Amino acid sequence: MTLLHLVGDARWSYRVVLDLFEDGDSLAASSLSMARRRFDSGLVTEIRTALLGVWDDHRGVSEEALWHGYSPHVVDGTKITVPRELLKEGFRPSAGLYPHALISILARIRDRVIVDVSTSSSWDERKQAHKHLEHLTSKDLVVYDSGFPSLAMLVAHAGTGIGGVFRVKSTRSFKEITNFLRSTENDAYVTIK
Repeated sequence: MTLLHLVGDARWSYRVVLDLFEDGDSLAASSLSMARRRFDSGLVTEIRTALLGVWDDHRGVSEEALWHGYSPHVVDGTKITVPRELLKEGFRPSAGLYPHALISILARIRDRVIVDVSTSSSWDERKQAHKHLEHLTSKDLVVYDSGFPSLAMLVAHAGTGIGGVFRVKSTRSFKEITNFLRSTENDAYVTIK
């Protein structure tokens, strides 16, 4: 269970986990980080997925952790600067000399567990968010910031049965949403064309 805390609880650092082992003082926290770099990212994903399953079985899901019966998740992305050597791999600079990459994460809100993470030379956050849907079921709900609403994302959610909550701008949104915001209604069903 100790190693699961590295996957399932942001409060557990490498050092805290190593301290739980008898000879943890003989290992440096950086050793775990260096060893992890030697693994293929696909293998790390498989291990993380398997550990998350064990973590969920161990901790269970209480009704209080659900929102109207759904397990809420969040998707977010950030751009990072990467080494210049990655220019050859298709990463491009946004401004300046160094290329940038997009890191996108899918995390569960209830326990802050990262369910999926991706790194891409494409800066298209919607494209990465679409890929994260493969890790969810119809019992999940995804909360998005204002950069994510698009017809393609709405269609993807409708097609998979995965709930989606999209923050939208009060202007420059779908016509149907703009009309709703101008109305006096509290809720409505709309057809987006």
